[in-house]
Amino acid sequence: MAQPFDRTLRSLEQDGVRRYLAAILLAVLLLGAWTAWFLFARLSVYAVTADARLEVESAVHPVDAPTSARLTAVRVTLDQQVAAGETLFELEAKSLADQLAETRRQLDALDEGEAALSTEIDDIAGRRRLARSTRDAALAEADARHREALAAARQADTELGRFTTLHAEGLTSAADVDRAESESEQRWAAAEALERAGERQRAEHDTRDRELAARLGQLRRELAGLHEQRAVARAAAASLEHEIDLRTLRAPVAGRVGQLAEINPGSMVTAGQRLATVVPEGRPRAVAFFPAAEASGRIRPGQRARLRLTGFPALQYGSLEATVRRVGSDTGDAGVRVELDLVGEPPAAIPVEHGLPGSAEVEIDRASPAALLLYTAGRAVDRRFSGSETADADGTRGPA
Repeated sequence: MAQPFDRTLRSLEQDGVRRYLAAILLAVLLLGAWTAWFLFARLSVYAVTADARLEVESAVHPVDAPTSARLTAVRVTLDQQVAAGETLFELEAKSLADQLAETRRQLDALDEGEAALSTEIDDIAGRRRLARSTRDAALAEADARHREALAAARQADTELGRFTTLHAEGLTSAADVDRAESESEQRWAAAEALERAGERQRAEHDTRDRELAARLGQLRRELAGLHEQRAVARAAAASLEHEIDLRTLRAPVAGRVGQLAEINPGSMVTAGQRLATVVPEGRPRAVAFFPAAEASGRIRPGQRARLRLTGFPALQYGSLEATVRRVGSDTGDAGVRVELDLVGEPPAAIPVEHGLPGSAEVEIDRASPAALLLYTAGRAVDRRFSGSETADADGTRGPA
C-alpha cells in the first residue's frame, strides 16, 4: 500500500511545479504585453480649454435702441423666427409725428403759394410779350407815317422854292408863293407832330414794359423765397421721417431672435441699449480660446477635436466631434482664437444653438505611455527644483 501513496505524492509535486511554471510564464507574458503597450502604444494628447462656445458662421446682428425714449410695443419673443425688415420694437414718436404733420401742412401751403405765383408770373410774362409785340408794330407804323410826313414836307419845300423862283421871274403871283409857303409849314408841322407822337408812344410802351418787368422781378423773388422755405421744410420733414423710422426697430436680417432684453411696453430705454440680437441661419461652428503657450505651433488646421457643452454631461448626452478649421495668429487677452468645424450629425439630445458655452479638446499629438510618463516626471522635477507648486497652466492633458 505504500508504493501507490509514494507515486501519488510525486504526482502531486509534479503538478505543483507545472502550475508554478505556468504562473511564471503567464506573468512573463503579461509583463511583456504591458511593456510592449507601455513602449509602443500611441495615446492621444489633448489641449483643453474651458473657454469655448457654439456660433454660426454668419455674424450675429444686434438690435440697439437708437435714442432714449419710451418703449410702446414689443412685437417679438425669444427664439422667434423673423424676416428681414420685420418690426421688432416701437419707440414713442407722437411728438415727432405731430411735428411732421405740421411740417407737411406748411409744405402744402407753400405748394399752393408757389402754384399761384407761378401762374401770375406766367400771366405777366405773357402780357409783357404781347405788349412788346404790339409796341413794335405801333412804333413801326408811327415811324412809317413820320417818314411819309417828312417826304411830303420836303416836297412842299421844293414846291416853295419853285414858286419863289417863278415869282422872281414874274411868272407867278405872290399868292401862289404864299400858298406854297403855307403848305410847306403845314407839312413840316405835321411831320414834327408825328415825330412827337411816336416818341410819346415809345415812352408809354417803355414805361409799361418797365412796370411789368419790375412786377415780374418782385414775383420771381417771392417765388425764390418760397422755394427756399419749401426746401427747408422738406429737409425738416425728411429728418422727422427718419427719426420716426429709427424709432421703429426692424430685424436687420432674417433669422432667429437669440437674445431679448427683459423689457415691457412703457419702459424707458437709453440710446445704445441692447434690446435683442438676431442670429441668421448658418452652418454652426465652435470657437475656443487656448493659452498662447499651448496653441502656438501645436494646434493646427485639420486636427481632430471635440466639444462638451456646459449643462449637457458627456456621459449622458455625448459630445460634438469637430476638426480645427482656423487658428488665429494674434494673441489677445482671451488667448488664441481657434475655430472648429462640427463633423457629422450631432447627438439628437444636444441643441446646437448659437452662444451655448462649453469646453473644447484638440488632439495635438500621439505618444507612448512611456513618453508621457517621462514628460510628466520631467515637469514634476522642473516644478520641484524651481520651487513652483502650482499645477500646469498650459491646459495640456493626456488621453481622455
